[in-house]
Amino acid sequence: ITWSNSFCLDTNTVFWPGIAVNGQMVVATLNKLVTPTNTEVFIMISLDNGVTWGPEIQISNADGRSEDPAVALQSSQIHISWNDKRTGTMEIYYRRSLDAGATWGPETPLTNSDSYSSMVSIDGNHVDVPCGKTLNTHIEVYMNQSSDSGATFGASQQITHDSLGDAYPYLLRNGMDLYMVYMQFTSI
Repeated sequence: ITWSNSFCLDTNTVFWPGIAVNGQMVVATLNKLVTPTNTEVFIMISLDNGVTWGPEIQISNADGRSEDPAVALQSSQIHISWNDKRTGTMEIYYRRSLDAGATWGPETPLTNSDSYSSMVSIDGNHVDVPCGKTLNTHIEVYMNQSSDSGATFGASQQITHDSLGDAYPYLLRNGMDLYMVYMQFTSI
């Protein structure tokens, strides 16, 4: 393996960056501190395998923390989910572009209770955003799904039912087959 020289996309990123590639398109997610109490999700796009990069594009825009963006690509589609605390409760938001980032759909809440996500997956017209949601005193794994490339999402479906709790889901889809792993809490 041969690595090219490193290239700094941003010097003000906090939390976790992300990256996705499809053909020549590379999308990097950034989580920037825009005020002392507010972080927002940004992306940068390369259409030539990372040789050159376009300007930052702001994806989230609200008071409170927007963080931990996840990105998935398919042809010219860009799908992003992130954790967002604009309502005072951490929720999952989603946004998509169908034209390689030239235009963007609205910021769409996928949950309305204390929840978090670290990924988004796309295969064909199916967009999947697994997440952890707090139920009473523990976390369970839920799934948010779209069958129309992210135009609409059905209601969150509870996947796990465990009195100790489950968290950190990661999912891949291959056609109609879904593969998920997650962490199960155990008593100590």
